Amino acid sequence: MSRAAVSRGHVLFLCTGNTCRSPLAAAVAHDAGVLATSAGLDAKLGAPATAEARAVAEQAGLDVRAHVSRAATEPVVAAAGTIYTMTAAQAEEAGRRWPQHAARIHPLDPDADITDPYGGDEAMYAATFALIERAVRSRLSENP
Repeated sequence: MSRAAVSRGHVLFLCTGNTCRSPLAAAVAHDAGVLATSAGLDAKLGAPATAEARAVAEQAGLDVRAHVSRAATEPVVAAAGTIYTMTAAQAEEAGRRWPQHAARIHPLDPDADITDPYGGDEAMYAATFALIERAVRSRLSENP
């Protein structure tokens, strides 16, 4: 993701509930100086990031304490320049929901799904965060 791509819209990270993976991915992108937001394909509106997500973000020097979950809607998706999902199935689902934006929807890690740590312990969240951080930084460096 180049800075030029950001001018065409921000990066949107999608997951299921928008309380773990996508807020963490957006925080990593923000840390890299990229305008990024997150949403969930099946989000309960107004939920905070999980305690475990807040803890692993804090350990990495990031802050998701102010995060409030939101649903992925057509206007949210339309506003993004690039959309990354945590799994291939989510990319397919988002492409079905918004076919007019399908060309901009991609799995964050093209080689593997980033599974949902929701309900797991902090160690599971830390392992998931490491995958997210590596994938986000890789995607952001594709077009310097």
